[in-house]
Amino acid sequence: MTRIVELTINEPDTTGYAAFEDGQLVRAVFVNLHAWVANSTGTRPVVHIGLDFVNGTTTAVTATGQRLVIKYADDTQNLTWAGQSYKETADVRPTGQLQLETIELSEGLDLRATEAIVLTF
Repeated sequence: MTRIVELTINEPDTTGYAAFEDGQLVRAVFVNLHAWVANSTGTRPVVHIGLDFVNGTTTAVTATGQRLVIKYADDTQNLTWAGQSYKETADVRPTGQLQLETIELSEGLDLRATEAIVLTF
């Protein structure tokens, strides 16, 4: 049985959830809902997420990350998921090289505005 738990993130535009199977942490997802749009100015905001919630829930020291990236929240193209694009193709297959990230749990992770990441433990 899978149990989903909302995580407390001390950032108003960021949310996170953890998935447990048989009491073991197996996945977590984080979404930075700060809308970085085409007319945004300055430096794109980044939130640092500490992963200290994993203590005692897994023996892993790293996680594999798959990141959802788009330049601006109001773009209608050029979204990638783990480095792959889902442009219209005849066979509806992703294009591009799959890019999995290794996340050191003790270091946490950075999540830019209008990005999401799924961690697998």
